[in-house]
Amino acid sequence: MYTKHVHLGTFRAAIASGALAILVTMRATAQPAPEPLDVKGFGVCPQPEAVRAAILQLTSARSRRAIPAGSSVSVNDQGASFRVSVTTEGSSAERTYSDPGRECARRARVAAVFAIVTLMPPELPDAVEGPPLEPSAPEADSRPATPPVSTPVPAPKPRPPPESLASKRDPIQAPGKEPWLAVDAAWLGEQALNSRGELALRGMAAELRAAGRAPLAPAFSVGYAPKRALDLGALNCELERLVGTVGARLRFPANPFDVAFEPSAVLAIERVRGAGLARPETGSAVNFGVRALLLASFARSRVAPVLAIGATLIPAPAAIRMLPQGEIGHLPILWLGVSLGARISL
Repeated sequence: MYTKHVHLGTFRAAIASGALAILVTMRATAQPAPEPLDVKGFGVCPQPEAVRAAILQLTSARSRRAIPAGSSVSVNDQGASFRVSVTTEGSSAERTYSDPGRECARRARVAAVFAIVTLMPPELPDAVEGPPLEPSAPEADSRPATPPVSTPVPAPKPRPPPESLASKRDPIQAPGKEPWLAVDAAWLGEQALNSRGELALRGMAAELRAAGRAPLAPAFSVGYAPKRALDLGALNCELERLVGTVGARLRFPANPFDVAFEPSAVLAIERVRGAGLARPETGSAVNFGVRALLLASFARSRVAPVLAIGATLIPAPAAIRMLPQGEIGHLPILWLGVSLGARISL
């Protein structure tokens, strides 16, 4: 009798242990798997966490389970605009929105809507709007029943494409509204060297530059320098210059800066006046050369400061002659300058 009692207790303990193991396994299995959604980015407006929170707010758990594994969303803050990239199953979609006001909450919502319509199949009814409402129970009616009348069911409206949905939910400007022209007004400090590498001139000038906003765009400039003393050793002169350039601007966006390199051809109209002569003489010359300019500015607003450094080479500067001595020197061959001004994006 004692042996039977021991065996029966052991059998009951085994059953209880098995049931507990099955219950623990079912609870572990019932835990939801992490949602396949990776949101990353560069910059602070919008932040990747805000975009992810907006996606979770606009969708349901059932619709998010349809996101393919390995999908990712990337947001890149570009100052006056931001870019949204969605990658899934070897394909990618990308769009840039202009938002000079930098309203980060609106940016996060627009990025979330673009990610939702790109990642989630359009046949899911709650991809954006949420789960469908359940029909309410009909109220009791004491009137006699009437025969049902058949009513044609209208065909469902097609879902709008991602561009239409994003623009409808948030009125941020489309990419076509981005600035297309940058105009710089700058004050230039420069110094000139003669053919022997000696300092021949130092002074200030003003310059107006214009270039397109594309990664590679045409660029133009015009500058004026008032009369400044030109050191030729044997003669005291004054030099006045009007300089124009035509070239190209190559942009290298590096958030939050806008860096560009600008090579160009130079046309310089230079006017020299001999100041130390009994009868002062004035002469003019047209010189040609090349210029290399490096520019940097902030890209966060339509009006921003701009800094530029550059060098201009005049390979064959005009000669300066004085009677009866003849040729006494040449105009400067190399010009070095630093400018500081303001940029307006139109």
